[in-house]
Amino acid sequence: MNILKLPIKLWPSWDPFKLLLLGALYAIAYDYVYREFVDYFFPLRSEPYHVISGVVYYFYIFLSSLPFIFYKGLKTVAASFSLFTYILVYIPVINALWCYSFSFDIQIEYSIVFFICMCIFFCTDRIYLLKSLFKRKTGLIPFKYLEYAVLLCMIVIVLLNRSQLTFVNFLQDSAELYDARAEMNVKGIYFVCWMRSCFLPLIMVSALRNKNFSKYFLVLFAFLLIFMLDKQKLTAVFPLVVTGLYYVANTNNKFFSTYFHSIIIIIIAVTSLTIVIYVINTGTTFSSNPVLFALAALFVMRTQCIEGMETVRYFSFFIKDGNPFTYYSHVNLINAVTHSYPYKESIGATVAGDGGVSNATFWLMDGVAAWGVVGVIIISLLFIIFKSIMNSADARCSVPMYVCISLQGIMSMINLSLFTSINTCGLLMLYLVLLFVKTDLAPAPNKQPHFLRV
Repeated sequence: MNILKLPIKLWPSWDPFKLLLLGALYAIAYDYVYREFVDYFFPLRSEPYHVISGVVYYFYIFLSSLPFIFYKGLKTVAASFSLFTYILVYIPVINALWCYSFSFDIQIEYSIVFFICMCIFFCTDRIYLLKSLFKRKTGLIPFKYLEYAVLLCMIVIVLLNRSQLTFVNFLQDSAELYDARAEMNVKGIYFVCWMRSCFLPLIMVSALRNKNFSKYFLVLFAFLLIFMLDKQKLTAVFPLVVTGLYYVANTNNKFFSTYFHSIIIIIIAVTSLTIVIYVINTGTTFSSNPVLFALAALFVMRTQCIEGMETVRYFSFFIKDGNPFTYYSHVNLINAVTHSYPYKESIGATVAGDGGVSNATFWLMDGVAAWGVVGVIIISLLFIIFKSIMNSADARCSVPMYVCISLQGIMSMINLSLFTSINTCGLLMLYLVLLFVKTDLAPAPNKQPHFLRV
């Protein structure tokens, strides 16, 4: 008997305590990064920032870290949605609630609701809905036909938008990129979104898996064309992220599934802390070093902390100022029936109020903006149903490969309405592709998990 293994065997709750510690450390790192970088360089005009300390600080750490003990590893597709929601949505939202001057009743009420919802997200990661749809083994469309269709679609997109294919500075100011995108009228915009979030990542991962590097570089070129159209910084970075993630996942699937959360959290925390400490110590600003500062802002402000900023904007507009809820009339289908949408512009444009767009996570756009606390509960239930349906896709694509393919879709979903992201972020399209197209990304038969299925 190995005596070193006795503590783990006798104390099965050992791993949850590691998760609790990891969550607490990330919450501490996030609070520091937001305070020293985001609030310093990008202060919000609507609300003053307050440094949390004392009992409130420990309460924030408690709320931020405790839901993580229910995470069971990247064993299902749904777990990837819950994990990124926890890192990039839940902790920023909780931090923003306590760092800005909202009433104590609002802080407590919403913190408890978000806390319960996040715990339930992790606890429902192993629920499968519509699993029976993937039982069909014959009559699937060969993958090469999908590749031909994607190639044809790319040619059509380029021809229709050839006058709008322009290079932009990747490090250009975000406001200028917004203006550049606003001036464009891309034809077939949905197909452009599906290309970058579904079809191109799928073909890229398949090419890497089959060591077809000529096809891989062709996909890279296609991503470049998409970037020339959409001017999205994520489009330029994403192919490199997918490539690196694929090689990590393909080296050891078990290691990837077991430690993916640790890898992601450590990378985000260490990178952001390094950036912020360097910027503080060197006095870097946009005027002194535009390249470095733009990269820092892209990673820290636009990726890690953006939902914290949007939380303040949405709570200020809908909860503190008392502007009317949409009651889901911001969803085009519902508004087509009710004709009750109370604003002239979209929610994002209305909340921004300065000519910009403040798109935010489903908890804010489909929750707080829709119906306050009730809206948060409703959209959380819909999110659980959505990720449980997506779980069924692991019958045709292993979970590590699914994460590689859908990463951009998941990242985009975090900063959009759930109703918008299901369609435009390519997650529904990827689900349909895996349902009807034969791929070589399926897990080994004995590796498929067996959890609650409907």
